[in-house]
Amino acid sequence: MRKVLLSAGLLAVMLPSVAKKNNNPVLMTVDGKDVPVSEFLYLYGKNTGQQQSKMTVDEYLDLFVVYKLKVADAESAGLDTVASFKNEYNGYRLDLAKPYLRDQEAEDSMVLEAYEHKKREVDVSHIMVAKGKSPEENSVQIAKLDSIRTAIIGGADFGEAARNYSIDRAVMRNNGHMGWLMADRVPYSFEKAAYDTPVGQISDVIETPFGYHIVRVENERQASGEVLAQHILKLTQGRPEAEVPAIKSSIDSIYNYLIASGDAADFNEVAKRESEDPGSASNGGMLPWFGRGRMVPEFENVAFSLNDGEISEPFKTSYGFHIIKKLDHKAVPELEEVRNSILSAMAKDGRLQDIAVRRYNRLRSDYDVSLNETNVLRIKNAFSQNNGLDSSIIAQLKTAPLPLGVIAGVEFTPKDILPAGASPVSTSKSAESYIDELIDEYVYSRITELELVRLERENPEFRNLLKEYYDGILLFEISNRRVWEAASNDEEGLEKYFNEHRNKYDFNTPKYKGYIIYSVSDSVHNELNSIINREKPDIDRIVDIIAEKFDGNAKIEKVIVSKGENRLVDAVVFDGEKPELRGKFKYYTLYNGKVIDHPEEMSDVRGNVIADYQAELERRWVKELKSKYPVKINKNQLKKLR
Repeated sequence: MRKVLLSAGLLAVMLPSVAKKNNNPVLMTVDGKDVPVSEFLYLYGKNTGQQQSKMTVDEYLDLFVVYKLKVADAESAGLDTVASFKNEYNGYRLDLAKPYLRDQEAEDSMVLEAYEHKKREVDVSHIMVAKGKSPEENSVQIAKLDSIRTAIIGGADFGEAARNYSIDRAVMRNNGHMGWLMADRVPYSFEKAAYDTPVGQISDVIETPFGYHIVRVENERQASGEVLAQHILKLTQGRPEAEVPAIKSSIDSIYNYLIASGDAADFNEVAKRESEDPGSASNGGMLPWFGRGRMVPEFENVAFSLNDGEISEPFKTSYGFHIIKKLDHKAVPELEEVRNSILSAMAKDGRLQDIAVRRYNRLRSDYDVSLNETNVLRIKNAFSQNNGLDSSIIAQLKTAPLPLGVIAGVEFTPKDILPAGASPVSTSKSAESYIDELIDEYVYSRITELELVRLERENPEFRNLLKEYYDGILLFEISNRRVWEAASNDEEGLEKYFNEHRNKYDFNTPKYKGYIIYSVSDSVHNELNSIINREKPDIDRIVDIIAEKFDGNAKIEKVIVSKGENRLVDAVVFDGEKPELRGKFKYYTLYNGKVIDHPEEMSDVRGNVIADYQAELERRWVKELKSKYPVKINKNQLKKLR
C-alpha cells in the first residue's frame, strides 16, 4: 500500500516564486545533508496554506526540522535501501512524472481543435473506396481515389462519380451526400478532413477504419446545441397504407386535446397512454438531451424550431406521426466542461497515442539513439539457428559483449535487454519480433529515466514534489516502527504507562463493562441461555460453544459503554427503552457485566492508552533525534524568509 503522510489534496498548491528561482541556497544541513531554501518554501506554502491561522516561518521551521530529523533517522536505519521502499518510490516517481512527460502543448492544441469542431456543423458529401489486402493494393486504391478527386475538380459530376465508385451503401439513394455532420459522430480523421476543408472544396484522400475517402464540404453553420423534449408517436411504419388516415386522425385528436387542456402534466399522462414509442412511452415520452444528427431530420428540425415549453403540431417521419413538446435547450458547453470527454475520446481513437509517439521519436533524436543493425541481426540469427528462443541461448548471449546500440553516448548490450529466461519462440520471424520489442522497451525505459533525471535537475516544482514523496514514504515507515506499531505491540509498556497514569483515565460517568451475546432466533437464544445457566462457562468457553454449535447463528461482543452509547445496554442496565433490532441478530443477552466508575485494567481504556503512549514515544524519539543528529541553520537565509 502506498503511504504518504502529506494530504493528496495539498498537491495542487504550488509556489510559483520557487519554480522561477535559479538560485537555490542552502537553508540548513541535517546530519550533514543540505536542505535548500526552495524545499522549505515549497512545503511551508503547501502546509500553512491549508491552515486557518497561518504559521510564521519560525513556527513552521521547528516542525520542519523535526520532519527532516525523522527522515534522517529512516535513512540511518537503511529504510531507503530496502526493495519495498525502492519499488514504492519508483512507482510514485513514474506516476508523478507523467504530467511532465506529456507534450502538453500538442495535447492542448488538439483538444482546442476538437472543441472548435463542436462549435460548428458542416454539410458534407463523400466518396469511399475499399482498402486493399496489401500495401501495394492500398497504394492503387489511394491513387484511384485521387484520380477521381482530380476529375471532379476538373468538372466531373460528384454525384455521378459517387454512384460509379463509392462503396457506401447509401450512395444510390443520396449520391454521396451525408448531410449535416457534428463533432464526435465519425472517425476523427474524417471529422478533421470535413472541418478543415473550406466550403465548396474537396479534401485530400483520407483513411478511416472503413476505407479511403474524399470529402466535399457543401455548407457550414454554427452548432445548434442540444434540446430536451418529450414526444408522442403513432406508428405508421410497417402498417398498411390504408390505415394511415385513421392514424393521422388519432394523432390530430391527441394534439387538439393537449392544446385545449393547457395542462403541462397532461402531456406525460397522454404519452404514457397513447405513445407507441417503446423506448419513451412509459417515461411520459421523455427523450434524453440530443443534438443535430441524433434524430431523423424531420424530427430534429421541428424540435429545434420550437420555443421552450411549446408543443408542435403533428408531423410525419419515416416512423409515423409525432407530437413534440420542447422542454429546454442549451448551447455548446464551455471548453473546460468538455475537456475530459475530449481527452477520453482522444485516448480511444489513438490521438493521444500519436502525440506520445511523436514525442518519443523526438526524444530518441534528443538522446542520440542509434542501433547497431549488424549486431542486432546477429542476435536474431542466433535465435533462428537455435530454432527458437530459450533460456540457454539467452544465457549465452548475455555474456557476449556485443554492442546493440547507443543511448546518450552509452552503449547497451544483450545483457541489458534480455530477460533471465523466456518461453520458446518457434519461428525466426517471431524471434525477430521479440528482439525488436525488447530493444524498444529498453530504449523507452532508458529515455524515460534520462528524462526523469533531467526533470529533477531542471524543474524545481517536480524536484520538490518528488522529494516530498521520498521523505513521506520514509517518514511513514520510521514512524510506524518507532511510534505507531511500537506502541500498539508493546503490551508491557502499555501496562506500565497505564499504571503510572491511572488517574488520567477515570470515567466522567459510570460505564457498563461486559458482553452481549446475540442470536438469530428465539430457539438459539433459549438454548444458549440454557447452556450458560447450566455450565456457567467463562468467556473463552462461550466463544468455543458459539463456534462449535451455533456457527453463524450467534456471536459475542465485548462492550464498555456509558449510558446513551449502546441501546441494548441502555435498555437492560440504564432503564432505557427496549430497542427493535434490525438485521440478522434479533435476540440478545447481556453476560458477565457490571457497572464500574473507573477502569479496572488497561484493556478498559486500551484505545486511549495507546494514543497517549504513542505521544510519549514520539516525545522521547524527538528528544533522541535532536541529540543524535546535528542541525545547522543558515541564519542569513532564515532572516531573508522572515
